[in-house]
Amino acid sequence: MQIYFLIALVIALVIAILAVQNPSVVSLRFLFWEMPNTSLVMLILGSALGGGIAVLAFDLVRFWKMGTRLKQYAHENQRLKEQLEKAGRSPGEESRAGKASL
Repeated sequence: MQIYFLIALVIALVIAILAVQNPSVVSLRFLFWEMPNTSLVMLILGSALGGGIAVLAFDLVRFWKMGTRLKQYAHENQRLKEQLEKAGRSPGEESRAGKASL
């Protein structure tokens, strides 16, 4: 986890240096939208921020799906443990019995 933080910090530093070294004013046009006399620094930082928000949104969806799957597996695990207990075996007994027969 620390390596990801370090990589993100280096990327943020590179973006900040790029923004500070390009202080010129540009005219921004996108489809039918136009912003004359926009600072290139604000454009670079805004683009980086927008990209970060997009990555965060996709990552949150992935974590939500993973959490849902984890809950399903936990419920299935509990159900299987209860079935083993009803059959008169403890949950660890199944694996020991299988190893003894080999």
